Amino acid sequence: MKISILCPTRNRYELLVESIESIYNTASDVNNIEFLLGMDEDDPSLEKHREYVKKSDYDIKIVTSERFGYRMLHEYVNRLCEISTGKYLILWNDDARMQTENWDSILARKVEVQNKPFVWELSSSNHCDDIFPAIPREWYELLGHFSLNAHNDTWIQEISTWLNVKKYARDIIVFHLRGDHENFKKSDEPKHNTERSKFFEEIYDEVDSVLESSAQSFHAPEMFEARKRAALKLPNDLY
Repeated sequence: MKISILCPTRNRYELLVESIESIYNTASDVNNIEFLLGMDEDDPSLEKHREYVKKSDYDIKIVTSERFGYRMLHEYVNRLCEISTGKYLILWNDDARMQTENWDSILARKVEVQNKPFVWELSSSNHCDDIFPAIPREWYELLGHFSLNAHNDTWIQEISTWLNVKKYARDIIVFHLRGDHENFKKSDEPKHNTERSKFFEEIYDEVDSVLESSAQSFHAPEMFEARKRAALKLPNDLY
């Protein structure tokens, strides 16, 4: 089963490489995985990323765009969906680490057994279980987007809960090395400390400043109606 990994990122090269390697090093068939990166045209590390992709044996693609920022995080994800080819699309983070061997085969077996396009939530070993959703390609093709709000994971979580089509893949474990997580802050590895500084100096201030407004936007009446329309677009005969 072909799987697309959707990963917006900005200027966190070392962390991202670790994240990519964790996906492929634990996969049973690397040829069935594509890793799609959404990056800003002005990202200081863009050329370094391009060089890494050029030398890599993995199927990694970079999609560049104007800088949307955290407030418009869904724009990166939606653009990655446009070029994706996977049967399932997984929302991913550059600070996430896949911990389960043969995770791709495990997910493929679940999809095959259910034989319906459910949303599968990967399990986080140190965070909540609803931040790494794997959506069926039918969702994107029917709706034309992954999400219309920066809270991409919550968007999928809410719609899939309404429709009662969310399932948990608790045997696929992801470690989330969040920039505001204690394990990240206390890391003894120099490269993590460097990335931590980047996160707090260049990214977290922006994230922190828009979290409240983006949450308000998510719960705004027009966004609620947008999710309702999305839910109604997904035909009952899918399930």
